[in-house]
Amino acid sequence: MSLAPFYVACEKLVSVLAEKGFHVDPQLLTPQPNVQHNILNEFTRTNFYTKALEYYLDKGGLWAYDLKNRPSPASWHIVNLACNKKSDSSVRDYFYCATCKQDALALVIYELDTQGLIPSHVKCDQDNLAFYSDKELLAEIYIPHFERAEHTLNHRVETALEKSFWNDAEDVVAKRLQKIPNLGQIKSSECATYPMLVSTKSLANQMERFLREVLHYRAKRSELLEITAKFYDYESWNHFYGAEKQYADHLKRPFMIYTKTGPEVNSLDFTLGEVDAIAMLSKKVDRRVDKTFSLYEFDGMSLNAHPPLPNTKGLYIRPIRRVYPEDLPTGGIALKLLSEEDITEAIYDHLGSNSPSFTQKLHKRAQRRSIDSSYLMLSDWLIYIKSSSSGDVLVLEKFDHHKEQMIDKIIGDLYKCWFFFNEETNTYWLSIDRHEKAQFELSDFNGSDILKIEKQFIIKANWCFNDLEFLLNF
Repeated sequence: MSLAPFYVACEKLVSVLAEKGFHVDPQLLTPQPNVQHNILNEFTRTNFYTKALEYYLDKGGLWAYDLKNRPSPASWHIVNLACNKKSDSSVRDYFYCATCKQDALALVIYELDTQGLIPSHVKCDQDNLAFYSDKELLAEIYIPHFERAEHTLNHRVETALEKSFWNDAEDVVAKRLQKIPNLGQIKSSECATYPMLVSTKSLANQMERFLREVLHYRAKRSELLEITAKFYDYESWNHFYGAEKQYADHLKRPFMIYTKTGPEVNSLDFTLGEVDAIAMLSKKVDRRVDKTFSLYEFDGMSLNAHPPLPNTKGLYIRPIRRVYPEDLPTGGIALKLLSEEDITEAIYDHLGSNSPSFTQKLHKRAQRRSIDSSYLMLSDWLIYIKSSSSGDVLVLEKFDHHKEQMIDKIIGDLYKCWFFFNEETNTYWLSIDRHEKAQFELSDFNGSDILKIEKQFIIKANWCFNDLEFLLNF
């Protein structure tokens, strides 16, 4: 079963309203000229469709659709890609969640491989995995403990948010949040305006607002619920509400509540869904001296001390970025590794961690990543051809053998890469596009090295040109 186009739901809504005796203004249903539309359907050119888009949110439609597919409970795993943590990095750059261990491991394998990081040892403890380079943590996978708030507090949060609408003004959102215990002093500031809660009730409230403000139709509550259910392709409100009761918990995504100093995340807690996240935030605020906060950036909802007090850490709440297996080419590898009797040894073998020297680890890496196990090692550089979604690419990777890590990387379309010698710099250069300025100076390579690369990987070497301006017009 696939998700029907939005215009199908809109056409159904017009029909359902007609059955109720309400006929939409014909002007709203007249296709308009010079309007970008789906060439397969004239309805997308109507003002009805355009206005409906202003009230509709993909998040709600996808949620209702996913409920119909009767989702199974997820076995959530947290992935901390500590190797991505930089002084200016966001938590989104290194904290991820996955619905199973296979997807979590696929992400770690992909990131380590892409960055040329070869762990010296891996710790495996039941469902937890940790990857280290000496004593430095590269990545870890673990099952989180999800905090739960008491029912009464959750109900307060739901009541405050169930009428939130995607284009509400910041001050309106802030006023709703102020009804939650301990958030009474929250201030609005650069608040994105997406709804903070998706439920059958919030979608019915969204429908009521559209009918009233755009169509000037005030439906009775029983009518409204039926109309909402039909719009989201359910036989009745009871079917829609029943699906929510049975499966909504399976669709809740993990949130994290934390304090942060620089790139370091402190006092980390996890919850499932927005309601528990905001409820737990309320409890944490209750223990703080400073209870005045700024609200900004809805993607999760971030709260910061406002104004900042001495020695006060920001308090944040965010959804955790999810790993989608279709975005990773390493899912099959992860499945194979997890099926091995000794998972740790299988990971060592795959990443080359059990090789006796770093040079041999690099040999293992090249054999694994190159198209036909063909590669060159020239000084500190590893060179090979790798297959990609856009075709074969030439990869040049430079490693620090003392620190055992990648320090430089060049990738270019195999059939666009070309070399030339520049007499001004007295060095060879690599251009990754014939119509762009040469981008990479190869000061580590001599003519003999370039000839080896050209011979092994069949790249046209352009030694005879030394005028860079001429090359740009070649």
